[in-house]
Amino acid sequence: MSQKIIIPSLNYDQQSMPTNPSIGQVWRERDSSNNVIETWFWNGTVWLSLQIFSLNSNISDLYIPLITHNSTQILITKFIVLSISSLSGDNDASNFYTYSLRTVPLNGLSETIISSLTSQALVDGQRLVLSTAVNNVYSSTAVSSLIVRTIATGSPKEVPSQGSLLILFRLVR
Repeated sequence: MSQKIIIPSLNYDQQSMPTNPSIGQVWRERDSSNNVIETWFWNGTVWLSLQIFSLNSNISDLYIPLITHNSTQILITKFIVLSISSLSGDNDASNFYTYSLRTVPLNGLSETIISSLTSQALVDGQRLVLSTAVNNVYSSTAVSSLIVRTIATGSPKEVPSQGSLLILFRLVR
């Protein structure tokens, strides 16, 4: 089966944000020295970076400051956990980890869960890829950071430090 690669065509190449764009149009944003800042596409509501960015780390309580280049917002598209069994036995409904992606407000007082994944299906000696679409926009004017919390229930048969986390996002204008 052949696959087609769609290469978006450039509609705007300028410093200022285009007015009245159509869905799918592409804008190459430039600074006052004519350097490219970012390439964006219009989704009908906002400009999204053409590039998909990623944050990845070993699994642990992961703290991510929400500082995003030249943008005050990000669209988190996907949250992925790779969990690896390194102890004998299987995880089950009583023994597993919950990996929760959360926002931390500017005042730092309470975290809000965006998405959670559990490792109940992890089988002895195997790897388990957990993935969920998020597709929400978060603003650095309301949220100071993202954090991933790892919480054990019972006696999970995995070692979180041997797995990894991946958060995929786009910048928003």
